[in-house]
Amino acid sequence: MVQLQSLPVELWVETLMVLEDSRQLDSFKHFLLNCPEAKKHVRYLWIMGEGHTSWRLVDDILASCTNIVSLACTSRTLTRLCASPSFAHVRCTELNLIETSHLWLDILESPHALQFCAQLTKLRLREGLTPELPKHCFPRLTHIAFSSRPIQEFLRRHLDTLKPLPALQHIVVTTFWWREAVPDISVSEVLELDHRLAVLHCREKWSELGAWTQGVCGGFGLWEQAKLERRSMKVFSGAFRALQKG
Repeated sequence: MVQLQSLPVELWVETLMVLEDSRQLDSFKHFLLNCPEAKKHVRYLWIMGEGHTSWRLVDDILASCTNIVSLACTSRTLTRLCASPSFAHVRCTELNLIETSHLWLDILESPHALQFCAQLTKLRLREGLTPELPKHCFPRLTHIAFSSRPIQEFLRRHLDTLKPLPALQHIVVTTFWWREAVPDISVSEVLELDHRLAVLHCREKWSELGAWTQGVCGGFGLWEQAKLERRSMKVFSGAFRALQKG
């Protein structure tokens, strides 16, 4: 691991940080105290922690790093961020909620929640899409991704839930090969429900953090993987139908 203290401040350009436990959180907080200029260079932040000590560290780090454009966190962290006395995270346009449930009611009770949601263009929900998603709060949202099984009945309900989103252009459903069968012609058929829809089958070694990191680094992230898989499934579907006709 690179020692943060060894990085000259002038090299901190569009920095990505991954903080997942109290040791990493505490180390990074002390680094920011010793090198306050660094905080303005943090653009991409994956941050989580359990327990009151970690939560305080998370709150302190987010209060310091206000130039974030892509944030991965929990509902609890987002609620605290939007409840701060003054809202400085006006540059953040991408949100990844990395948890097993999303507490929209708690988030929306925060004073700055509407402002934060209104500026988002990309939203990744690690778990499923629920009717509680506050559709009216996302006027600029162009990309959304969530977990589900690629079954037409399920996806029709999800598409109905997403209808009120005026700017939505890309809908990605993530599922897992190690939980489900290998995708077949039935999966390609669900793509016909909506031209914006893609189903991403995540292999056993696929990880949420890996996809997020690749995406914010300009690599082959979740959105790019989904586009490729949609194209592949459409080709597979076309070939299968051609064989049937033959």
